Amino acid sequence: KMKQITLLLSVIVITLLCLGAYAQSPCADGRISVNKYVLDSAPIQMEWITSNSSNSVETFFVLTQLHSLYRSKEEGRNLLIQSAITGVRTIVPTSSASQLYFLTRSGLYTTKNSGDTYEKRILPAGANYAFTIEPHASNPNAAFISAASPGCTWSPQSKGPCYNSLFVTFDFGSSWKLVSTYVDKAAWSRSTVDIYQLIFIQYVNVSSTENQYSVPYWRRSLAIIQNVQQSTTQKIVAEHVAQFVYKDDKIFYAGLTSPVDFSRLRLYVSLDHANTFFKAEFPANEKLTKESRYTIADVSESIVFVNVDHSTSHKWGTTYVSGPQDRHYVESLFYNKRLPTGQVDFRRVRGVEGVYFANTLEIDESSPVNTGETRGISHMSYDKGGRWQTLTPPANDSFGNPINCQPNCSLHLFGPTQATYSQFYSTKNAVGLIIGTGVVGPYLLEEKDEVNTFFSRDAGQTWTEVAKGEYTFEYGDRGSIIIMAKFGDYESTNTVKYTLNEGASWNECSINDEKLYITNIVTDPKSTARNFLVQARQEVKEDNNDNIKDEYVLIFVDFENYRERQCGPDDYESWAPFDERGDSRSCLLGERVVYNRKKPTAECWNDRQVEPLPTRTTCDCTPDDYECDFCFEYSAYQDKCVYVCENDTNSNNYKEVFTPEAFCSGTNTVYKTKGYRRVAGDVCRDTKGTSTKYAKTPIRCNGTSPQDHSHKSGGMSGGAIFGIIILIFMVLLILALVALVVVARRNNDVADYLNKYLPANLSPMWDSRHGFRSRKDGDLEDGSRRAGGRYEVLGGGKGNSLLDDEEDDDGLQDEPEEFGKKREEEKKEAEEKKSKVEDDQSFNPRSV
Repeated sequence: KMKQITLLLSVIVITLLCLGAYAQSPCADGRISVNKYVLDSAPIQMEWITSNSSNSVETFFVLTQLHSLYRSKEEGRNLLIQSAITGVRTIVPTSSASQLYFLTRSGLYTTKNSGDTYEKRILPAGANYAFTIEPHASNPNAAFISAASPGCTWSPQSKGPCYNSLFVTFDFGSSWKLVSTYVDKAAWSRSTVDIYQLIFIQYVNVSSTENQYSVPYWRRSLAIIQNVQQSTTQKIVAEHVAQFVYKDDKIFYAGLTSPVDFSRLRLYVSLDHANTFFKAEFPANEKLTKESRYTIADVSESIVFVNVDHSTSHKWGTTYVSGPQDRHYVESLFYNKRLPTGQVDFRRVRGVEGVYFANTLEIDESSPVNTGETRGISHMSYDKGGRWQTLTPPANDSFGNPINCQPNCSLHLFGPTQATYSQFYSTKNAVGLIIGTGVVGPYLLEEKDEVNTFFSRDAGQTWTEVAKGEYTFEYGDRGSIIIMAKFGDYESTNTVKYTLNEGASWNECSINDEKLYITNIVTDPKSTARNFLVQARQEVKEDNNDNIKDEYVLIFVDFENYRERQCGPDDYESWAPFDERGDSRSCLLGERVVYNRKKPTAECWNDRQVEPLPTRTTCDCTPDDYECDFCFEYSAYQDKCVYVCENDTNSNNYKEVFTPEAFCSGTNTVYKTKGYRRVAGDVCRDTKGTSTKYAKTPIRCNGTSPQDHSHKSGGMSGGAIFGIIILIFMVLLILALVALVVVARRNNDVADYLNKYLPANLSPMWDSRHGFRSRKDGDLEDGSRRAGGRYEVLGGGKGNSLLDDEEDDDGLQDEPEEFGKKREEEKKEAEEKKSKVEDDQSFNPRSV
């Protein structure tokens, strides 16, 4: 019996050893190569320099906390420290793959050959410390630099005021020209006409002895210089500006409404590169009156999502979506989770149009200022924020065991507001793929032992649990490689997991002999490379003693030799993300979009230089192509969009909805809403008369009866036929008159006959002896009208909070970190009561 027990134990031990050997098999097995590099400190910036012609990464730079610079000419292989350049604070690529700037603690370096050689540049006169440098989008030799004056030091002996100066170069830093002093944030214009236009915040009415960081925000203006290469003459285009963001071709600025109250702002938008601005109109009601912070959550696909902080806790905001011309916004998502620093749990699924992810808070409204418990819930939208739904949890966990999901439970994933967790992640070139960490349950709980890693290959419509615990992850080769590793400072590992078939199966291998604390996995920004860099920290013993120190490493993991074949046409599949919803909902914004992506089973690599384009088919209009209009919200109880703005009959909002003729001017046309509007960017065709119910009714301002021209009628009325006959008669009459004039001008006898029987004041028209007279420009009646003129605002605007660009994770600081003083926090005010969500699945006011 003892022999049997001993034999059984031996079998168990051998089995465990074999399993352990399998789990710890090295990645460097001939198909995957692994190289390890030890850095002098933790990496803080990495830059992949992509060839302008081949679309492949040629040079890779790493910057560490100790300001050391490392470079590789082979996409991360043979990483070498750059001893010729020290004290680097920031790596700044340009539009040229070979030209880069390197800001140091005391100056500036440049390279024209991707780091083969470096040249030290002298900071412009009057610049003590360079904060930022911003290259031009198309000219690598042009850049502006923002620098502190010599008075900006901590030394008691410092003399002179402290302020920011703006300088510009057009010869790659060899010489500099002063643009202006007492400036804050600046940006190059994205105009295709004025390519060297500069936009920046300018402090106005300041004396030469004032400290910039003590000047009130009320004296901040937005200025432009039309062509800074030729002139530094500036033009003020807006006043009382707290902050601005340039996003795509749109400029947003937050403006103050009072010189003393920094907690109430207004948002202004420019569509013509800061030449004119108009006020962004948000629905006004008793719940959402205060606007204290803005985050530009997304600008894409013809619409803008803006998160507005209406609360006093700054834990949530209302996310609005724009209409045509970005003037009128309607609610898309209430109680959208946010932080006071501007981060918002709102993400576009990159690579798939119209799909968004967001986290909301379920707020305890029993407290008058909402200080009660808040619980997060994850949602996704598949129609650009029109409807939001919870995420369907997977049926089984990563071990194949059933997930016991009770009623009202769903999948919840972490977003940008939970920075300590791996966040919801998608990339443009991995079409339809999403990976993230979170929990299954009724709410999003931040409990480590409940957090697992989840994956979707159909843009979030279905999910699988791919690993227990929290992982960091990355895509490669347009998603045909996914690699991940255990993440965090409290759990060590020396292995990575990877899949080459979009999660159908996963492999695991070791990348290091000792355990590591992995902090990130990165690859080139386009996710087209087949190699990755694993950032990690490992604990090692110091020399000659037993003390433990941290050592920071980069581990290069390369899959290039795993496969040899490049994909052909038969290795791709067509995928339409919404087909499974049925014919009536297979379209988005009036189109059915079909994507071309590699089959998961195809054992080949994608062509890095080819970006597959989707095919589009126009769809018939349906109710899904319409949303609630400005000042309307969807009511689940009434199953329609209802008016929610103020009931003051003298307000512009009320008049626009119920009496738009109050804005008539001359013979123009105004439109009366039915509570709906077509979603911005929608291209559906109205072949079934859907617009009859939803489209606005035009009202002519010349007193004629309203006529709905939103759809075609079945035939012509008698009046229309009579009008056509009269028009034909008038055309024939004019032609006859023209012919008569031509003959009379050639024959004086005919002219004399006309002069005898027709009024004399008409004779110059046909009598060549008087000369031909045409109508002057001044005789023409100008019936043109500026559309939406009453919403246009130039100047004005006020604010003391951040205006953030969530898309780029750009928490814009009002003042430089080293020298700026923190502004006084907004004064606390009692928070307005919020209305409860009426319907959990269709609570969005845009729903039709």
